Amino acid sequence: MPAPRLVVWYNTRCPVCDAGIDRQRNKLVAAVQAGTIAFRDINLEPDALASQGASLADVRRRLHATDEAGRLLVGADVAIAVWRVTPGEHWLARLADSSADDYSLDSMTVDPSGDIDVITTQTLRADRLPGVVTQFHRGDLSFVREETWTPVRDGQATATMKLSIIGAPATLNGTAVLAPAKSGGGSRLEFNTTVEVRVPLVGGKIENFIGSALVDLLIAEQRFTTVWITENT
Repeated sequence: MPAPRLVVWYNTRCPVCDAGIDRQRNKLVAAVQAGTIAFRDINLEPDALASQGASLADVRRRLHATDEAGRLLVGADVAIAVWRVTPGEHWLARLADSSADDYSLDSMTVDPSGDIDVITTQTLRADRLPGVVTQFHRGDLSFVREETWTPVRDGQATATMKLSIIGAPATLNGTAVLAPAKSGGGSRLEFNTTVEVRVPLVGGKIENFIGSALVDLLIAEQRFTTVWITENT
């Protein structure tokens, strides 16, 4: 059997850690049996990560893992790596890998036709916001986004997207199409969005900031999704 793509080291003497790993392992039975991922108790192999500079005490405090390239992952990076290979947790992994300072997966529902509706919240801390935004919005900036994706039909999937900012007169509406690329094989994901900020005189500047932040977010999400598809197909 080939070496696991991901080896997670954790502390079974921590009840919370142990319960969390058991929950995740139960979702990954097939991956564990296939050798894709392995969970190991650091207490049984206290020097396992010594060559990586991680002591027994380090691993007892925070999750550690090694990936297929031998790189050491710590803390939140371990959670993202595990979510990447966990069925149904692509959305959590995508959020965690975004440039947002805070995030939540608020709801995910699938209707009888197969449409998936996902609502997420992503927050940028106030100290990252430009002056033109902080003049009209105090505190952190939280984006609430709802995406509704259709199943793949006739070779493509489509989506509608709505975004609002908590406590700010700003909205975004858009559509997306995932379809085969016209040349070179592969697929192409195309977004079309409209941003509206109802603030006199400086609304256009705020629209530019929100539009730029959204572009950066979509690029990061597209990069993540490309890697995720490669790793899970």
